[in-house]
Amino acid sequence: MDNKLKEGAAKFDELAEGQKELLAKLEENTRTTAAVKAQMENHVEEYRTFTDKVQPAIDSIETMQAGVRVLGKIGSAVGWVGQNLRRIVVWVAPFVAVILALFHWDKK
Repeated sequence: MDNKLKEGAAKFDELAEGQKELLAKLEENTRTTAAVKAQMENHVEEYRTFTDKVQPAIDSIETMQAGVRVLGKIGSAVGWVGQNLRRIVVWVAPFVAVILALFHWDKK
């Protein structure tokens, strides 16, 4: 009976030692989790600060989009006029040159 009690006491001591190791690991895990939580909260705060700083620029860009589209349409209109004016000049210039040449030749 004494042997069984000694075996039981030895097993109980092993369980108590295992419990201490388990509690130590659990405490280490808790510290690590708390550190990760602090890093995450820090990251969230930095992102919130970044968003607050950048938001006015985003709002400005959204406001400018309509103006940029209008300027683009004006540029396209000016390009269309220039292209058609070039076509007119390409077709009319030879006729004007011929008429001026004949007029100049006729004066001599």
